[in-house]
Amino acid sequence: MESLVCYPREMTHASLIGTELEIPANLVRLSVGIEEVEDLIGDLERGLAAAVKASETDSIQHRSLATA
Repeated sequence: MESLVCYPREMTHASLIGTELEIPANLVRLSVGIEEVEDLIGDLERGLAAAVKASETDSIQHRSLATA
């Protein structure tokens, strides 16, 4: 069994966007499988680091467009 990270707002609960039951945009679901703990931790660390980097890059691009 493999672990899975899901973004329920867009994947399983997209029909709730704009309603009182809307899933927060910053929520992810982690379903843990039977991999080695060290592998899971490493995968999560790399994934979170990539998300932070992408977020910072996106933020910089948005700021430069706003000042153009």
